[in-house]
Amino acid sequence: MSGSVSSAALEETYRESLDSERHFRNKRILHIGSESYDAQTVAVCQGLDRLGFEIYVPVKPNINSWFCNKVIRNPRQYKFDFVLSSLHWGTRWSHYGRYGLWHYPKVLIDGDDNMPGDTWRTKFDRYLKAYKFNPPNEVKALELAPYRWVESLDGYRPDVVFALAKYPGAYYIPKGLQHQWLDQNGSKTIMARGIDFCHVPGQGAWRRAMSALLALGVLPGIIHNESVRGKPAYPTTWVRSMAERDAGVHSWDRWAMYMDFYRVLDDTRVLIHPGIDHWPFWEARRIYEGWACGCLVAMSTPTVDVSEYPPTGVCPEAVYASHEELISKGKFWYENPDILDSLAVQSAARARRYFSPVAVARYFLKRVHDAI
Repeated sequence: MSGSVSSAALEETYRESLDSERHFRNKRILHIGSESYDAQTVAVCQGLDRLGFEIYVPVKPNINSWFCNKVIRNPRQYKFDFVLSSLHWGTRWSHYGRYGLWHYPKVLIDGDDNMPGDTWRTKFDRYLKAYKFNPPNEVKALELAPYRWVESLDGYRPDVVFALAKYPGAYYIPKGLQHQWLDQNGSKTIMARGIDFCHVPGQGAWRRAMSALLALGVLPGIIHNESVRGKPAYPTTWVRSMAERDAGVHSWDRWAMYMDFYRVLDDTRVLIHPGIDHWPFWEARRIYEGWACGCLVAMSTPTVDVSEYPPTGVCPEAVYASHEELISKGKFWYENPDILDSLAVQSAARARRYFSPVAVARYFLKRVHDAI
């Protein structure tokens, strides 16, 4: 289901999206977003900000656009190009009617985990049962909520949908290379790094299987095959305070960057990503963090459709379909360090070209423009 893994397909999509910001006259967006951390929305907002768009939010800052959003009281006083929302919980669907926003194009980012057959609507219906329904406005106005809550859709239907795990009627949207990850890139060349292959264990059967496989010594050289975190670093002291005060409701802790982990990546030649199989999912921020730190990322063939803007196109040579193929490629790279170095350097350059926040935002804008 991965579609073409060629870098040519990725380049074509990238070029088609260049200068897509020209289609939006006002350069203003109203963000009525989820109150839960969403990596795709963060990357899009970072890119829109760099492209000169003003991002407005009603009443209070949002966890996914706090770094650039302008808090306003009355959206009726402004003219926007479209209204951007994201799924999970805390999205103020009632704002659409309250402020007379129904005439604007409605863009939805669905970055949530999928169950088989899921769409944004089936997920929302599940959240209606899982979270508190329509709490008092005093709770909705809090920067840090005591629990997760949802409102009625109130007639909301998106005109354009983006999803990390694509389904019919939605465009694929990648996590992208957020600026704070790009800033972690160290100075070590591939040749100067001390870890040949790195796998950081995590949830899911595929990650457990990879940990067990590497423990058998199937790959040569120095292997890192254990968890690593270290102390968290945050973009600002305010974000740190939000994370420390958040009781796991908003997931402000996902803004954290664990510096021991980045030090390992900065000393890694090949980072292995076996994919995420907990639900129909595959992508993880670890792919992008690896590229940001200059690693060659060996990734399993995607189990979801990423063909519209394929991360696999960054380095098709590093995509593997089986453990046997990974072992074969790993041994080849170990025995041919010049080729490994060339692939890693090429991958880092392509990742920054195709998956920087600006590139992702232009891809996003192109799809929005085409749809509306």
